[in-house]
Formats: sequence, structure tokens, C-alpha cells
Amino acid sequence: MSLLLLFFVLVLLLYLSSSSSYWRRVRGKILLLVCVFFFFLLLGGFFFFFVFGVPVRIFFSSCFSCITTAV
Repeated sequence: MSLLLLFFVLVLLLYLSSSSSYWRRVRGKILLLVCVFFFFLLLGGFFFFFVFGVPVRIFFSSCFSCITTAV
């Protein structure tokens, strides 16, 4: 996650520091793509947590209880 944040900061710094006409034409599209990427990343994270979070937690808690009772 920190790598993605670093990428976002890098794109933002390039956006703020560049003054070429090509970058001015492209920067809006790049920022839009980055925002859409982060939106889908957050959406996928919530989906993964709600779908797989509870069964995985139940599975690991049952495994740990089996291990502790066996020991």
C-alpha cells in the first residue's frame, strides 16, 4: 500500500513541477486514471474484506483453537 502511495505522490509531483505543453495535455488524463485506480482499489479492498474477511477469521480462529487444545 505504501508503494501505491509513493506512486501517487510521484505522479502528483510530476504534475506540479512540469510545464511542458505535452504534459499539460496529458496530466488531466493521468490524474483521472490514478483516481479511478485508487477508487477501484478501495472498492476491491472493501469487497475482499467483507467476502473473505469473516470466513478467513473463523478458519484461523478454529485452527488456533485446535492447536492450543492439542498442546
